[in-house]
Amino acid sequence: MTTRRNFLIGASQVGALVMMSPKLVFRTPLKQKPVRILSTGLAGEQEFHSMLRARLTHTGQVDIASVPLDAAIWASPARLAQAMDALNGTRLIAFVEPRNELILMQFLMDRGAAVLIQGEHAVDSKGVSRHDFLSTPSSAGIGGALADSLAKGGSPFSISVRALGSVTAQPRSNQSEVATHWTTALGTYYADIAVGRWEPQREVASYGSGLIMAERLDRVASTFIADL
Repeated sequence: MTTRRNFLIGASQVGALVMMSPKLVFRTPLKQKPVRILSTGLAGEQEFHSMLRARLTHTGQVDIASVPLDAAIWASPARLAQAMDALNGTRLIAFVEPRNELILMQFLMDRGAAVLIQGEHAVDSKGVSRHDFLSTPSSAGIGGALADSLAKGGSPFSISVRALGSVTAQPRSNQSEVATHWTTALGTYYADIAVGRWEPQREVASYGSGLIMAERLDRVASTFIADL
């Protein structure tokens, strides 16, 4: 899983799945929905969830609940389908293993879900990180915001963004005041996107310290927000 081949295959599989399906669409959220947060015990999840929940509560979101998924559910399509069906009508936020995201995206596609943002995240033991996003008008500017946060932390990073749709606002510039670690920074940003408080900014294709080759990093997590 630490090879460049596996990283690129995984990222391309997710990208191809979400881009080619006529049922799985990317769009701006139309209204508030109950927020459900997938919980799988993945490393980094606790930090992401802690900031996510704090921000959701701060913004006045009251209908928030965790949805725990045990390790065995990924081998049981019937159980996973039942869990996904129970989430109909909610806004789902996920921080999961990349291989499990592929499974989730298939279930979301089958249910005609709408994805607001999707990200792939890889790191090494020294804190170097790489982040690849698919953004929509409702999440535009995520790359610049995360770049602002990571630049304050001092560790090398690379961010690429494929922006779907467009916004007219100028690129984000030094507007982030949140945590400098990517898990906690994304927790704050994803909360704002989920409740419609995000201020979209025109996106550029890449940010950071130049291209960081994927074979040097462990692909540790995939993230997304989707309406079911």
